Amino acid sequence: MAGRTPRILTTAVADAEARVSHEIAEEDLLAGTSLGRYRALCGETIFPAALGESARAICAGCAAARLQPELPQIQDCSRAARRGIAGVLRECVGVARCALQTSVTTA
Repeated sequence: MAGRTPRILTTAVADAEARVSHEIAEEDLLAGTSLGRYRALCGETIFPAALGESARAICAGCAAARLQPELPQIQDCSRAARRGIAGVLRECVGVARCALQTSVTTA
């Protein structure tokens, strides 16, 4: 389908401060940083936790940003395809709500 952008390769990294798992682009991780902080797909700047540390929740913003490039452009789709996209977006909202509720109850 024309209009699709290539998928972003990411790695899940736990934030040392908030203990939330964020998605970091592979190219950013490979490039490294002098301050030890990385920009997550959601736009937040995080300080990675130790590899043995586990996250308490998954960042809903990163999950949505990771899914977004895979969605086709609306104007290129038939009505049936647009209805399918609407279903996927409803599912994303459900995942985001679940992640938010989990992060609030564990905090």
